[in-house]
Amino acid sequence: AKPWRMGCDRPPNRYPWKDAEAEEKYRKWQCDYETKADAYDVCELVDVFGRDCGEEKIKMVVSLHDKFTCTNPPAPLA
Repeated sequence: AKPWRMGCDRPPNRYPWKDAEAEEKYRKWQCDYETKADAYDVCELVDVFGRDCGEEKIKMVVSLHDKFTCTNPPAPLA
């Protein structure tokens, strides 16, 4: 989820960190971000077109995608 869409600041810095203090700031931000992100989805299924592909590997990828990006019942998008 995009941090600014859920009331979370943008990350304070990026990897590679300059020092342990910079990493600590990032980890604190990350904890806050993950807590807030639990209440949001990052995508939603709008419609399905065509027929089922039948390919098990593709179905597995779609299932993993949906598991990590959508909730049931749906949550607000961020």
